[in-house]
Amino acid sequence: VVRAQIINIPSLNPSQGGKCPYRCTRYFAGASANSAVVCQKQASGVGTFGQNTARGVTCFPPYGCGKDMITCYNQDVHNVTLLNTSHPAVVAQACTEIADLTAENPWECAAKNNCRYDNATKTGSWLKATANLGCGWGSTYGNVGPGEEASGTPATHIFQNVPTVTECCKLAMSFELATWDEGGAGIFFQYGYNLYGQSGQYCRVDRERLIYGNLDSSSGRSIRYQTTRCGSGDFYYRHAAGVADAANLHSGGRCVATGKFKRLHLVSGEAILPRGELPYGQELPNHVCGTSTENCEMNLMFNTVNDAEDCCQMCTNLTWFAPNEPNVGGDASRDPETGLHRNPCVAWQIVEGRCRIVRKKYFDQWNPGQTIQTALLDEDYQAPGNTNWVIATRGCGTNPEWCNYYSFIHYRELGTPANTTSENSTYRQLSTGSTSSGWVNLSFSATANPSRRDGRLRLLN
Repeated sequence: VVRAQIINIPSLNPSQGGKCPYRCTRYFAGASANSAVVCQKQASGVGTFGQNTARGVTCFPPYGCGKDMITCYNQDVHNVTLLNTSHPAVVAQACTEIADLTAENPWECAAKNNCRYDNATKTGSWLKATANLGCGWGSTYGNVGPGEEASGTPATHIFQNVPTVTECCKLAMSFELATWDEGGAGIFFQYGYNLYGQSGQYCRVDRERLIYGNLDSSSGRSIRYQTTRCGSGDFYYRHAAGVADAANLHSGGRCVATGKFKRLHLVSGEAILPRGELPYGQELPNHVCGTSTENCEMNLMFNTVNDAEDCCQMCTNLTWFAPNEPNVGGDASRDPETGLHRNPCVAWQIVEGRCRIVRKKYFDQWNPGQTIQTALLDEDYQAPGNTNWVIATRGCGTNPEWCNYYSFIHYRELGTPANTTSENSTYRQLSTGSTSSGWVNLSFSATANPSRRDGRLRLLN
């Protein structure tokens, strides 16, 4: 018997050390080559271990990271000491540095690709922009689904009698060690306005969990792409990933297996550039179906469903629609004999950071007699098919960062019964090793983590 050498694969067990398992070759959502701490997507549905090791991966800021992202030290940033930003002396230094910042609006300079992200404070990573946090679409970001009438700003804190912007900054940094479930770290703060825009000695702090809010047309995207701001006040922010970041790498999880979905293999050159775009439809939850079920019978968009697996679940179960409770109207009734939805969802996709689904009635109208796959692959501008929206010819183009907010289209030919069995969704991370000839005894153990969102706290501690 030959003793096997233990091969540690850091991407599968990143808690063994703080160093990133892969090199960063692209930086999205405001991260840069100077970012000492980044997030990398672990459960990528694109690329093998060998490919990711050889070519590197995309890296994101260490705030707002997805639940399956690894927070780690950038391999290419050397001789950097990570400061504990919860320590009073470090907080004081960070909040002194903000006085030297120059305002630059990321939603403007990002479009021109000339943002000076190295303008961030060396301590705390704060940047400055011009707008009021209480102004524009998404300034109140509750109402994330039917029946959820909680606070309009569930991740916001308003402090009163705060004498200076420096003290406001310190209040924002008082959440550095807060877990995701507690709301996460502060990523926005603004001095001088309360929740209703009235001026005074107020300090507003928005925390990481706001990325799950209803930011309307900016939903799902990183702070860099939140384009719905207005007002003339100064606010401070940190770059943070959006819920939909790395959607093009998301496999859709177990839902793809249980819902019997297949991935539409259309790309625009690179394997990470999805091609094809499902049609825009009824915007939920902002505009409910109402009394007419026709409003939600064909193609829909969900502002507050931004994760690929959540989008798959919505397509599978149609949980927001009647007779489910609570609901936004519409019709998700099932045939009592088969258990299938009478008008099932047959395709889903994250587009521009938000979930889109298409129900069978859409293809029955536009592509009668064709399979769903044939309808999706149809590239001509003649009937059958919706000649005003040829799915296969649309998409994110060839910009890797913009395609980061698009998932691949997943489709199926039939609906799913109400009671589905739990099936495995296989995720493989391949590595090879060599031993001398002979028999080899191998043993291994595996654990599952529901979320890695608090990885940054582990590095701080």
